[in-house]
Amino acid sequence: MDIQAVVFGTVGGLALFLFGMSFMSEGLKMMNSESFKKVLRSLTKTRGSAILVGMGITCLIQSSSATSVMVVGFVNAGLLALSQAIAVVLGADIGTTITAWIVSTMGIGKFKITAYALPVIAVGFMILFLSRKRKNRMFGQAILGFGLLFLGLGIMSDGVKSVKESQMVLELFASFGRNPILGILAGALVTSIIQSSSATIAIVQVMAFQNIFGLEAALALMFGADIGTTITAQIAAIGGTRRARAVAMANSLFKLFGALLFVPLLVTGVLRSAVMACIPGTVDAATGNNGAVMAQIAATHTAYIAVNVALFSTIFWPLLVKASRRLARISADAEKREKARYLDPILLDTPPIALEQCYKQLAFMTRLVRENITAAINVFLTKDLAGIKDIESKETRIDELQDTITSYLVELSRRELSEDESRAIPRLIHCINDAERSGDHAENLCELTELRINKELAIPDTAMLDLQKYFELLDQQFEAVIHALKEKDADSVSRALELEEQINGEYQVLFDRHVTRLDDGTCTVHTGVVVMDVAANLEKIADHLTNIVERVEIEN
Repeated sequence: MDIQAVVFGTVGGLALFLFGMSFMSEGLKMMNSESFKKVLRSLTKTRGSAILVGMGITCLIQSSSATSVMVVGFVNAGLLALSQAIAVVLGADIGTTITAWIVSTMGIGKFKITAYALPVIAVGFMILFLSRKRKNRMFGQAILGFGLLFLGLGIMSDGVKSVKESQMVLELFASFGRNPILGILAGALVTSIIQSSSATIAIVQVMAFQNIFGLEAALALMFGADIGTTITAQIAAIGGTRRARAVAMANSLFKLFGALLFVPLLVTGVLRSAVMACIPGTVDAATGNNGAVMAQIAATHTAYIAVNVALFSTIFWPLLVKASRRLARISADAEKREKARYLDPILLDTPPIALEQCYKQLAFMTRLVRENITAAINVFLTKDLAGIKDIESKETRIDELQDTITSYLVELSRRELSEDESRAIPRLIHCINDAERSGDHAENLCELTELRINKELAIPDTAMLDLQKYFELLDQQFEAVIHALKEKDADSVSRALELEEQINGEYQVLFDRHVTRLDDGTCTVHTGVVVMDVAANLEKIADHLTNIVERVEIEN
């Protein structure tokens, strides 16, 4: 056995495989960020739709770990209920099985997808580096990543060939077939280290294809890989909310008990017999390769996950949710309280207190808007697009808060109210709408940042300084409005209105300076349009904040 070839080929091929998968995933996610947002908003409907969404996203980005981490993040932000998040994770586990099917094409008949890896890499490279539009460049990145993935797979396959020359290694792998528990533990350990069940299963498929071990050992390693991949979500949940930890716990419980359900079938040989009956195959006498085993592993993986999802989303669903709650030490209604911390249904029978709580919830919502606008301005000033994902997540949370507070007020309007209380409800609804519209400008600012980067616009330092000072005025108005909502004092209301007048006046000053820069040639027309669009967005936010503060009832 050529140890150097095995180590370099396997490790290098695995590294290229993981890089290709990550590169392809990032390209697809960036190309479809808005689509992801729209899809995730639909998760509040049914458990079935949540499973389908999780499956669809993972089929696209090729990583159940990435989907699980994303879901943990949304739960942390209060955007998803625990039960919805668990359903998405179950769907993600189905979606990730497509990777094994893609890998299995390497050993089906005469079609060897690895032979086309280099042409695919060339096409992806050309699209990525020659395209000027961001969406086309991300498409090229996805194609390039796809090619690298299979190039790494081919290198791994060549690297492990000489393993068949070592009787000691063959005996070790054969022991996994005789002792499935040992194989499961080994698969879980490897996947815990590399944090990708797709990569582990791909390695298993390649080694089985080279006839290094049989189907029994491959299935045991596959079960272990599915258990080991849950560590990624567990790591992501560290330091998060209890609900986020509960999602990670549910994922681990699902994989662990799902494997336990199939272990008896594996130990007794029933599972192997069933697979061989559905997809028969033999070892090629000429090459020594087992061409059918890759498809057998892929089919078993899909069936195994699909059956477990069917069981745990129906019969075992209550137990899964209850167990994950208990392990994370959260009560049944904790997520509801966290999502709308001030809106208690019990208070609806005491309208004055309920209205006061709505003001507090509106102040909390406005604070979220302030944080998001601040983040969006920082993205524009620094040209760092890494923060856009968090901005989109928080914007979704703001939209959901709008629906939550409005529904609470509608329910309150059905109670017996005084004349003043009746008038307060529509005023508050208008305030909520203005707060939500203010938040929408964060996305506009992110789009302007992408335009600035794509067009390679060089904004003068004087213009950037003007925008920074202009935003500082808006941030002061945010602070005054939030304080006015909390305390209902006249000084804060007056302060907010004074700042709005300053913002309007400063907008004209900023415009005049922009014209001067155009005249002296220090600023181009395209650059000036972006600068003034940013200022216009900030000015409109100030208008919405003024609408809010003008409706605040001052306490005497």
